Amino acid sequence: MAGGRKVSFVQHVRHLLARKKPPYKHIVQIGDPVLRKKCKEIPRNEILKPTNQHLISELVKMMRSRHLYSLSAPQIGVPLKIFVAELTDLKLHSNAPEKISMETFPLKIFINPRMEVIDDKVCVELESCHSLHSYSAQVPRFKSVHVRGFDKHGEAIEWLASGWSARVIQHEYDHMDGIMYIDKMNTKTFSDINWQLYNYQGKLHW
Repeated sequence: MAGGRKVSFVQHVRHLLARKKPPYKHIVQIGDPVLRKKCKEIPRNEILKPTNQHLISELVKMMRSRHLYSLSAPQIGVPLKIFVAELTDLKLHSNAPEKISMETFPLKIFINPRMEVIDDKVCVELESCHSLHSYSAQVPRFKSVHVRGFDKHGEAIEWLASGWSARVIQHEYDHMDGIMYIDKMNTKTFSDINWQLYNYQGKLHW
């Protein structure tokens, strides 16, 4: 027998969300307001605080567990200026041959990044984002950039990158300003990566 006050589905979802707080154990999807916020800097003398160190650790773990090349703090619900990136040999080879121009780089952790364009030649390539899961589009990016910031120990670091690595930096740097690749893409190339699979199956499977 049922009784008591009925709760709408929306109210139920809001109740569940209220019980979970960032940093999340999942990657937020477009529509979440955090992806459109301008992120705040972390004072250098607060980088070593346990909460910030935990956030950095969660970012790295999420990036590696999802086999991503990079990830930013707002993508796990925290509007702070932090992004991580890494490309191992294993990850590179698993994406060949379409990513043959990619070069490996060790784990990079950038706090309060500041980017400067070194070569303003524009290159257009396919790009995706785990906050728009299963979609991709052609996106123009500058050929070379220089990014400065702090590592997880609060030490100054920099990265001069070209080609695909420069694309990674620009993609994550945009997240710091609430910008997503769909804001810069060639709209006619926007597509679902799995479109052929949907045709084969005859229906959508989410």
